[in-house]
Amino acid sequence: MRAEGKPCRGSLWWRDLKEVWASVGWGRNFEDGVEWKVGDGGNISFWEDSWLNCGALKGMFLRLYSLSTTKAAKVAEFGNWFNGVWI
Repeated sequence: MRAEGKPCRGSLWWRDLKEVWASVGWGRNFEDGVEWKVGDGGNISFWEDSWLNCGALKGMFLRLYSLSTTKAAKVAEFGNWFNGVWI
């Protein structure tokens, strides 16, 4: 949180990078050109990160998120890789 009580929306550098991305015609959104690598899922927030390329699950399933007792959980806490398949 910033001093005036408003949440920070990213660093100035990050906002500048996103602006340059759009201004040079590389795509509508910087996020459109970025791909998540979930790996073992230990660093990716299940609810709050946009790891499925369709937005954060928190926003897509607001009611389910509100009922969840695992709001801070990482992807790795909901499954694992077995023989190349997510279980």
